Amino acid sequence: MAGENREATTAMAEWLREQVLDDGNYAAGIRAHSKYGGGICFAYWLRRQDDRLGPDPVQVQTETEIHRDDPYLKYILGLYGLDCR
Repeated sequence: MAGENREATTAMAEWLREQVLDDGNYAAGIRAHSKYGGGICFAYWLRRQDDRLGPDPVQVQTETEIHRDDPYLKYILGLYGLDCR
């Protein structure tokens, strides 16, 4: 699902979200290779929230502050031609 066409990748993710698995459940999310190389990206669907059934059982495990001079932040901003003010 790594592509430049956001409409296409979003449509694929929406279609995947609605597929019923062999065990009768729905997938919790998807895992894909990063289009920028090296890593794996994860996306999780918040089904209860999406279906207006209440909060999903999700907890923040850790938090890390991201500073403006963070090299990873600068890299991503550069990929998209953005800046951080």
